[in-house]
Amino acid sequence: MDKNRVKKDGRVWELKEVNIKIAYLNPNYTINPHSHNKLSEHGLLTIAELIPNNLALPKFVFRWDDKNEAMDVDLYVDREINNDLWKDKRYEGHHTKRLTSEKGRIYEVKIKSPLGRIFEGLMRVPVIMALDWEETITFKVDLVEKFESYEAPS
Repeated sequence: MDKNRVKKDGRVWELKEVNIKIAYLNPNYTINPHSHNKLSEHGLLTIAELIPNNLALPKFVFRWDDKNEAMDVDLYVDREINNDLWKDKRYEGHHTKRLTSEKGRIYEVKIKSPLGRIFEGLMRVPVIMALDWEETITFKVDLVEKFESYEAPS
């Protein structure tokens, strides 16, 4: 995304405190929430990361998908994004499921890889949407001189 196009235009712009309720976390991974993160100049808003203890394992990055107003998970191998691996049936979890809640945006997450279960849990993702408001006001003033009580100078 062109950094000049990234602007506060009603899209999700920033996160508040990300809350994670872990049902299962593979011992080969740690989870790192990115609370209070802001949209990058490239349009990426990272919510959290599943970081492997062994660099040979894939990393999973939770990010905001503005088009679908959802949280998606990207898969990184050797520090490069590789979402084609989601087509492999041994991987699951690219798209999360939004749950209906009065407590904001809560997503159910289930991630699997050839290792088996990687992560299962709920993530509350409080987002901030912002607008830049620009208004142009033009004033037109008509001056009308009135000569009703005008007296000529002597």
